[in-house]
Amino acid sequence: MEDTIEPPDGAERGQAQVLEDRRFVMTFKPLVEFLGKVYGPMTEVALHDASQPNSSIVAIANGHVSGRGLGAPATDLMLRILGRGEAENRDYLVGYAGHSANSATPLVSSTFFIRRQGRIVGMLCINHDQTALSRLSQAVGEVRQAYFPLSTEMPPAADASTVEAPSSSVPPAVASEFPSSPSRINHASAVGSAAEEENLSLSVEDMAQRVVNEAVSSTGRELSRFSLDERMGVIRELDASGYFLLKGSISSIAGLLDVAESTIYRYLQQSRKR
Repeated sequence: MEDTIEPPDGAERGQAQVLEDRRFVMTFKPLVEFLGKVYGPMTEVALHDASQPNSSIVAIANGHVSGRGLGAPATDLMLRILGRGEAENRDYLVGYAGHSANSATPLVSSTFFIRRQGRIVGMLCINHDQTALSRLSQAVGEVRQAYFPLSTEMPPAADASTVEAPSSSVPPAVASEFPSSPSRINHASAVGSAAEEENLSLSVEDMAQRVVNEAVSSTGRELSRFSLDERMGVIRELDASGYFLLKGSISSIAGLLDVAESTIYRYLQQSRKR
């Protein structure tokens, strides 16, 4: 009697699919080194595996731009997009503002979504360091103002309602080529960007700490003096960013807020009911 081969169960099929997804994502790895050399040392190129958000970067070139390396976690933008699932129908995002982990490096970022069987299984991300261009833009503005100062006084006969005061000392042609910061990028015209922003984190703890620091800054109070509503606000912000898709996220934020993990679960449930 011939042995029968049992079909794989759901768990085995799911595991096999994840492995195939990972192999597919890794076929893009040669592009990372190639694009890193094409763009040069001021541009970071990172390949993300969506199946492992806690350590999603599987290949990276010029990681010094953001300070990240292999095994760094997914960004908040990546987590938000993965949370949308099939509702995310764009193929890529171009020219949105990115922020490095220490927020010291202004970035202009673009992301290509890697799909397999209609699902986003990875992302190829390009982050341009704008520091040098920002300095150049500032220098051009200073030279422009020194040699061709713009008067802020209206001519006596002019109708103020029809005169547009200059918004910058940098000529428009120069400003368009050398934006002083990512915030000056025209998000509306950036193909597929939808005015997205992205925060690059070094770890799960780093992502939580950033949101907590922003909350402390906005309230002007120490974390230990936060009200229940303010703590709930932190949880809502983290939940909206996709933070709780990461393993270890509950324990990390519980430690920062100095509460029990069960309290975080309760906050999360209450937040999602609203």
